Amino acid sequence: MTESEKIEFTAGRVHALVGFMTAVILTHPNPAQLAKALEKVGQANLATAESALVVDAYVDGVQDMQRRI
Repeated sequence: MTESEKIEFTAGRVHALVGFMTAVILTHPNPAQLAKALEKVGQANLATAESALVVDAYVDGVQDMQRRI
């Protein structure tokens, strides 16, 4: 698999996961509680990413997914 194919494959996986999360959010019995839980997990993920040696694009990706979800 070429680098371009790997990137496209990963983009497809992300797209599928966003679709899955959208379905979960839309059908959740307590959307407010779910929103709080997602925010808490998102902040923890971001704190972990920021404390690790990762490139800025990784942190940007984490933040982008948090906004999308």
